[in-house]
Amino acid sequence: MAPLCSLLAFEAGSTTEHRDALVTCGAVAVPLRALQVAPQDSAGNSVAREAAIAIKRLAYGSSEALLHLRLAGGASLIFDGLRARHDCPSAVRSLLATLAAVCQDAGLREQLVQPSEPQEAVTVLNAILRAAQASHAEDLDIVAQACCALSSLTNAESQSRAGLRALIDRDQICQMLVRAQEAFPESDLQREYCEHLIACAATSDLQSERLLSPHGTEISGLRQRASAPGASQATGRVMQSLTRRRAHMDNFDIYRSLRPLGVGASLPEPAEEMPPEAAEPEGVILGGIFDGLIGQPAAPEPTEQHHQQDEPPSFEWRPLEAAAMAVAGNVVGSADIAVAVAEV
Repeated sequence: MAPLCSLLAFEAGSTTEHRDALVTCGAVAVPLRALQVAPQDSAGNSVAREAAIAIKRLAYGSSEALLHLRLAGGASLIFDGLRARHDCPSAVRSLLATLAAVCQDAGLREQLVQPSEPQEAVTVLNAILRAAQASHAEDLDIVAQACCALSSLTNAESQSRAGLRALIDRDQICQMLVRAQEAFPESDLQREYCEHLIACAATSDLQSERLLSPHGTEISGLRQRASAPGASQATGRVMQSLTRRRAHMDNFDIYRSLRPLGVGASLPEPAEEMPPEAAEPEGVILGGIFDGLIGQPAAPEPTEQHHQQDEPPSFEWRPLEAAAMAVAGNVVGSADIAVAVAEV
C-alpha cells in the first residue's frame, strides 16, 4: 500500500484540482486504512510514512478532507500509528508533521486533548515526546515537528491554552536538546526555537515538509496562515453531494468499463441490506464519513423489475481514483465504494 499512498500524496500535492477530486471520492480513507493495517516491520514503517504524507497533503487547505478525518477519527488513528512506530525515525517525523497540521482543526484536536481532562492530555503529550526522544538522534527535525504537534494539540481557548501548555514536559525537551547539541554543535535547534514553535505553530502555515535538516539547520520558518483551517464550512456542500450519490448507489455497475474485456460476466446480484448491528467493522472509516454526514441509512434496494429496466449511470474512467477506491474496498462494502466513485 505504500506505493498507492505515495501516488495519492503526489497527486494531491500537484494541483488543488487534483486534491479536491481525490478528496471528493473519499481518498482520505485509503491512507487512514493503511495506518490501521500496516504490519509491525520495516515494510509497515514505509506504509505508515507514506500514509502520513498522503493524509497531510489531502487535508492541507481542504475543509472537506478535514471533515472526513473528523468523522473517521483521523487524529486518533494517526496518534495510534505514532505510538506503534517510535523506532522508525522517518515514520515518526511524518506522523508528527501530519498530526501537527490536522490538529489545527478544533474537532480533530479534541479527539486527543480536551481542557476538561488534563490527565488524559498529559498522557497524549508525553507519548508524543517519548516518540520524539526515541527517534530524534538521526533527524533533528523530529524535535521540531514534535513541538509543532504539541502547539496544535494545546491550542485551546485562551483561558485554557496556558494551562494545557504548562502540562508539556520541558525536561524531556531539554534532554533532547542536550543530545542534539552534543551531536551537532552548529544546530539551530535551541531552547528558544522550541518555545517559539510551541507558541506559534498552531496558528502558522504548516505545509512545509520540513522545518530543519537532519543536522538541525533551519530550512523553512513558520509563516502566518491565511485563514484558520476548519471542517464546519464544508458540511452543507458535502452533505448535498453525498446525498446525490446515494441515489445511484444500488444501480451502479463498478465493472461496466471493464466488461468488454470480459471482467464480470454478469451484473452482480443486489446485496441484501444489512441491519446496523450486523455491519462489517471494516466500514468504520469511509462508512463513518458517509453516514455521519447524511445522517440516514442508504436508499432501499431496488425491486428486480426496476433493476432490469434501469441502465447503470455512465461515468468517465479515471484509473487513479478507481485504484484508490479499490484499496478503499478494505474499508467499506461495495455499495459505499460505488457511492464514492459514482460521480468521478
